[in-house]
Order: sequence, then C-alpha cells, then structure tokens
Amino acid sequence: MTEETFVTGIALSQWAHGAARLGLPSLDIMKRCDLDPLCLGDLGRKIPLSTFENFMLELILVSGDELLGLHIGQQIMPALYGSLSMVVLSADSLEDGFRMAARYAPMVVGNAGGVEIREDDNDKLFIGLLAHKNAVVRRHWIESVAALIIKAAKFMFPSFSPECLYFEHAPTSKHMEKSLLEYFRCPIQFGASFNGARFDAKKMAGYVNGYGKYSMEIASKLADQQLEDQKIQQTFIDRIKIQIRDLIGTTSPRREVVAERLGISPRTLDRRLSSAGYSWQELIDAIRSQLAYEYLSKSEENIADIAHRIGFSDVRAFQRRFRKWSGVSPNEYRKSFKR
Repeated sequence: MTEETFVTGIALSQWAHGAARLGLPSLDIMKRCDLDPLCLGDLGRKIPLSTFENFMLELILVSGDELLGLHIGQQIMPALYGSLSMVVLSADSLEDGFRMAARYAPMVVGNAGGVEIREDDNDKLFIGLLAHKNAVVRRHWIESVAALIIKAAKFMFPSFSPECLYFEHAPTSKHMEKSLLEYFRCPIQFGASFNGARFDAKKMAGYVNGYGKYSMEIASKLADQQLEDQKIQQTFIDRIKIQIRDLIGTTSPRREVVAERLGISPRTLDRRLSSAGYSWQELIDAIRSQLAYEYLSKSEENIADIAHRIGFSDVRAFQRRFRKWSGVSPNEYRKSFKR
C-alpha cells in the first residue's frame, strides 16, 4: 500500500507561527481544519498533505495577501527546526549547508517534497520538488521556502545572493513581481519549467563557516538521532494522551495517576514531557480544547454536559476557558457550524 503523502509538524509550525506573527488567527483556522494543536513542532506527526493544503488555503483566503508565502518565509524561527538548524549553521561552507538542508528536508516536508541538486557548468542548480497539486498552494509554498532559505543564508553571509531564481508560476500583479524582485535582489525567471535556484559554485564554496568539521559531525549525528528519537517520543506522548482522555470526565487527570499507569515516576513523566516540548498543563488544555471543539461541532449535548465531560465542574469556568482558547463563547462556536 502506498504511504499517504504528508508533511511534518515542523512545516505546520512555520506556517501557523509565521501567520500568527502577521496577526492572522492561525490557531482558529487549525481548529476549523481539524488540526490538533499538539501537532505544532512535532517531527513525528504526519500531517496529511490534503489537510495541510486546506489549512494553507484558509490562511491565504483570510489574509487576502498575494504575498503571504513570502511573508511567512521571512519569519525566521530557528528553534522550530531543532537539530536541522544546528546542521546548517555548523556546515563547513554555504554549499555544505545547502546540501545538508536538502538531505534533512524530510524532517520538515515529510514525503511531500524534496530537493534535487544538479551541476550545470560552473553553477549549482537546486530544484525544489513538491507534491502540492493546487496551483495557489504551490505558489505560496515555493515563495515561502525560497524566502526562508535565502534569508537564512544571508543571516550567515550578508553579501550572499543567488544567480537566479526560477518560479513555475507567473506573478499575479506588477506589485507582486516588484516585491519579489526587491526582496530576493536577483533575476527571477517566471513561468519556468521548474521551481529552483541557481548559485555560482565558486562563490558558494568561498563562503566558509568557522565552526569546523567536528561541529558538523556532531550536528549531523544529532539530526540523525532526532529523526529516530522523535518516532519513539511520539509513541510515548500518544500513550500519555490516551491515559488523559480515559481519565477526563470521570475524575481529574492527575499526573501522578498517569505516571503510575505508565509505570514511571511523576518526575520522569515531567522530564519526558519537557524533552518533547510540552508541560503537563499544556497537554491537559490541548486535549480538553480538542474534545470541546469535537463535542460542540458534532454533538447536540448542552454546554453544561460538555463542560462536565471534559473535566469542568463549573460551566462558567469552562465558558471562560473556551473563550480564552478560541476567542468566542461555546454557543458562538457551535452556531458557526450551523450556518
């Protein structure tokens, strides 16, 4: 059976957090697209490409920004990329950094894309491969990736610039074309047969990083290990979530009870959660909010019963918390599904 095409929680994080920085209601849109907030930054979480595309399209529609992809890509957030950032920053040269980024691209794009590197005379040609079928999504995605990569390279080497960028799409307006040319500061061939970038091989080799080969080896090992560890970590987080869901509605889901069920100490539970980027309360809130969205959109239960089912003894406390999660009341959220 062919594996479903997916991206990881890191790709989702770049778009969700980047959009939030631009003032867009990305978390609300995630909920409408049935995306679990716990997916954010989760390397082991496989987000179906169709779901991710729906999320992107919603963001694009709400933003009304023909350059949203570019603006998302300008939001550099190294912490989102974990050891991948270390690998790129520790590369011996800019060329090595690009090659490492290509090698570990699956940490971000899953099996929904990749990078092919070709030698062309004295240049290096990096061709972006992507599984997105929707033309609007493809355009915003490739502009986002180009902006992210070029800005990261310029962060290390301010004078760096590609020889040429290739976009298969055409600009939707003169304003868009002007903005792209001003940002990338290099020729752009629109309507090309591929998406990619051309770099001068000698220039790339000439941009030498001072971290050294030893740091690169360490960073690469960490990245390789992270790919494997994340699979194990996700399994552990899933086990915790199952226990919490089982406890919610019948009793207060206490960390000591969950730890005992899993055969570990509360301290070990906290340490494992922390290493995965979670706190106990964040996990509880995320699961409660997800259950609340599900019950409000898919059941006819009254608000008080739903509040009790997810562990609130006071319906008013639930209403306050739900408004904090979503920005609207439970009744307003439910009504949005009946329009």
